[in-house]
Amino acid sequence: MSSQTNITAFALQDILEGIADGLSDAQRNLRDIAPYDSFGRPNTIYQVPYLEFSLQVTSEFQTVTDDKKQTRSVLKFQPAKLTSSNTSKTEIYSSVSGRFVATVPNEGLPQTIIQVKTATPVLDTGVYKIELEAAVKNSVGEKLPESTVEFNFDEETSLEVNGGVTVTSPTFEIAEVSSDVDGIATTTVNIPQAEFDAGRFYVINVNIGTVNKSVSLSKF
Repeated sequence: MSSQTNITAFALQDILEGIADGLSDAQRNLRDIAPYDSFGRPNTIYQVPYLEFSLQVTSEFQTVTDDKKQTRSVLKFQPAKLTSSNTSKTEIYSSVSGRFVATVPNEGLPQTIIQVKTATPVLDTGVYKIELEAAVKNSVGEKLPESTVEFNFDEETSLEVNGGVTVTSPTFEIAEVSSDVDGIATTTVNIPQAEFDAGRFYVINVNIGTVNKSVSLSKF
């Protein structure tokens, strides 16, 4: 009597995240090597510059159900078998390959820092106008002129901090601003008076590329 081992199928995202996690753990262990041995001699320190991988897999579409009870088809992968007697489903044999490359954080440049100041709200015909000032510099204190600063309303976080109550999206005088010679970018956000007076929170995201800073606006 023979038995067949069931192999779990994974989405491509799961496979890549698993490889990345393993690579990260390996590099962390390499960095933990003592710099000197018991005789005081320097140890060899290793750094993984890149990792190439190639996986032989079979792929098929499977139906999954999410937390909202909605079903959808996703492409799942399993390790390829040399032989298979299963003729009840169609599988596609393929190769998944790629390379993980080590990169220096922030391309080797000092970390970008965003500081945000908010002015006192000014009521104007049913709308509160609030000036936002973003100061852009790096971790060594250098001001960053001509940087593109984006101002966006964080609807999802605002909904969460307001206990599930939806608020009207605010408008911006300008949503994308270049910082001046002092690394300063300013804009004005307009918030409906009724909702602001009711104590609603408005979460605003200020970002430069992947660097993000959030500020919450509320009357109370």
